[in-house]
Amino acid sequence: MKTKKYYILPLILLCTLKSFSQDDFKDYKFGVNTGITYSNMIGDGIVKNSWINGISYVNNPASDKYIVGKKFGIELEKGVSKIFSWGVALNYEEKGCKIPIVGNADANIRLRYLVIPATIESNFKYFYLQAGLYCGTLLIAKDYGTVLLNGKEYNYNGNFDRYSLFDLGALFSIGINIPFENESVLKFGLKGNWNLNGVERRGMTPKQDKFYNQSYCFEIRYLYKFK
Repeated sequence: MKTKKYYILPLILLCTLKSFSQDDFKDYKFGVNTGITYSNMIGDGIVKNSWINGISYVNNPASDKYIVGKKFGIELEKGVSKIFSWGVALNYEEKGCKIPIVGNADANIRLRYLVIPATIESNFKYFYLQAGLYCGTLLIAKDYGTVLLNGKEYNYNGNFDRYSLFDLGALFSIGINIPFENESVLKFGLKGNWNLNGVERRGMTPKQDKFYNQSYCFEIRYLYKFK
């Protein structure tokens, strides 16, 4: 059942593209993007340090300590005026955080998503501003680390079911444009993503605190205009 959910977002994007004819794509820009993500958790229950209770239970299992990941994807952009355009993309994005454990080694939360952002962009000659919403589905969740307990070393592993399969959030980006004579453009930008529905780490904390993932990304985008 979970596997089928992974195909919902790509099917939505393909159905959207199929609704256009070849002539409709004449003034569209198709592109690719890649980047480095820098993410952590935010919320009322976030703490600076955690500790081990037993072997497989982590109190305060999310932190504001950042973890590095990657993203890449494809995108489609349509200009609606000389300045404004709308866009849609299909991206693979890595999020999560590090868990500092007092007196022990580290632990990590790595969440891998398939994401569809829908954006509005203001393009000027040499810079741009972008804002929008995104929805995504969780592909892989890894909650792991190595801890030292009573003089012995243990591997800590979490559970996929502790995370919500759905990711909804907002984004904002600012960057520079490098235009080319063939009307294609190379973009370098800084993007922020903020989760709105919570990571939903069920059963992990006594207080059932709600955590939210935020990530920042340095990204490179290349867009080619259809002729």
